Amino acid sequence: MNFSEVSNEKINSEDEVIEKLNNLALKIKADEKIKELENKSKELIKTMDNFANRIPVMIERLDIINKGIELEPLSKLILELNENSKTLSNLGKEILNYDKELIKKNQEEYEKNFKEITEVSKKALCRKNGLYNSLDKILLGLVIFTILFNLGIGYYYKKSLDKVNEETSRIHNILLKEEKYWIDKESFQVYTKHVKK
Repeated sequence: MNFSEVSNEKINSEDEVIEKLNNLALKIKADEKIKELENKSKELIKTMDNFANRIPVMIERLDIINKGIELEPLSKLILELNENSKTLSNLGKEILNYDKELIKKNQEEYEKNFKEITEVSKKALCRKNGLYNSLDKILLGLVIFTILFNLGIGYYYKKSLDKVNEETSRIHNILLKEEKYWIDKESFQVYTKHVKK
């Protein structure tokens, strides 16, 4: 039953249509699976044929290997393997002991180097702290010097300002005619005298 057959039949109800479509879908899926199985069967048969063709070659190789093993006695081979394994075991133990000694030696050297680095770091840190203390003292000295210098300059300007104020006051008093003045021609000094009223 295919789709054209279903479409040609008279359908009485929707349920019948759905049932026929489901049956058709199942049949299509079954046909696809059958084709897929046929393809896989062909591939399997081809692989088995290839394997069957190679079996005689493999049998020949196994025969050659068996003949080679029969040429030397198996017990001699086992004894050689035993001796070689003992030698390898002894060499492994020697390497292991050498590695342990090397690790121990390296660990002692690392500890020694770490202690030296620690000592040098402590000394450098102490020098650095000493340098910081020196810098602190120098900076404190600079701050104190700057303060004293500013106080000295302030005192000098105050004295100069007082002198200027005093001269200005004298000029003011002369202009108000509260003082008299005269100039010494030789020293160019100005002298004043308070006028009594």
